[in-house]
Amino acid sequence: MTDMNYQTDLSAKLHQPVYGSNFQMPESVSKPQQESSWVSLKILLVDDDPMHLRLIGRNLQILGHTVEAVLSGEEALALLEAGGEPDVVLFDMNLPGKVGARFLPRIRALRPTLSVLIATTRVDPVVTNLVKAHPPAAMIGRPFDKGDLQRILESLSAAG
Repeated sequence: MTDMNYQTDLSAKLHQPVYGSNFQMPESVSKPQQESSWVSLKILLVDDDPMHLRLIGRNLQILGHTVEAVLSGEEALALLEAGGEPDVVLFDMNLPGKVGARFLPRIRALRPTLSVLIATTRVDPVVTNLVKAHPPAAMIGRPFDKGDLQRILESLSAAG
């Protein structure tokens, strides 16, 4: 019998199964759930919380996306400066030292047309104005689920 339990991060509303070392992912779970508008994206995921990186990153992979995850805005900017070419940067609005109001303009200076998705627990005028001022950009309120995430990524992909 496989040892299976669930880790839950209530702030992100994403549930990640934890399996024993001999567990094989069933084909139906490991393949993305495709719809007619489904697109596989290269996503640069930026969050200072390692658990959020694992949970969100795994869910993005389940949706069929390729993920590069980093723990800081500085790491993300270094990857972009080194020639990294993600389709979308998904970042936590409250990164230490690089809150979205300072981080997004730096991304725009490097990649003016790169799609950006801001994850935030508090939707306020600062976030909405930031998104409006730096298109293509969108925000997703935490907690969110895979369906919410996929719909916003699809709309960003179509806009970009």
